[in-house]
Amino acid sequence: MKNSGKKLAENWPNLIEKFGNEMTNNWEFWNDQWKKHGKCSLELFDANEYFAVALKLYDKVQVMNYLKAEGIEPKNNGVDKEAIVAAIKKHIVFQPQIKCSKIGNEQRLLEIRICLTVSKEPTYKSCDNKFSECPEDSIIF
Repeated sequence: MKNSGKKLAENWPNLIEKFGNEMTNNWEFWNDQWKKHGKCSLELFDANEYFAVALKLYDKVQVMNYLKAEGIEPKNNGVDKEAIVAAIKKHIVFQPQIKCSKIGNEQRLLEIRICLTVSKEPTYKSCDNKFSECPEDSIIF
């Protein structure tokens, strides 16, 4: 993680707690991400390798460009959740998963997940479910 800190700060910052010492908050966030998601890959990667692979995949998977190419842009208004999944699937061929969060009375897009095989050289695979916590058809994006 030490070698990837600057690139992680640019591409995978802590968006929830943007106050105080930003870099400290990021390190805590990345440590939490490692504990939640990375440790299960410990047989394949140490933390540095895990984040290096994550950044490499992030550079390869241009989700925002895929959405924009299909006419879907963040405008803080409702978007059909099926359209988001279809737009991404059109570009990577495999089914992504979107996760939503209820904020006030609005269901908002929280995450777009791209599922991968467990390997030193991960490849795309379809996610088991298209939606996580997205009961409404339209979500704010």
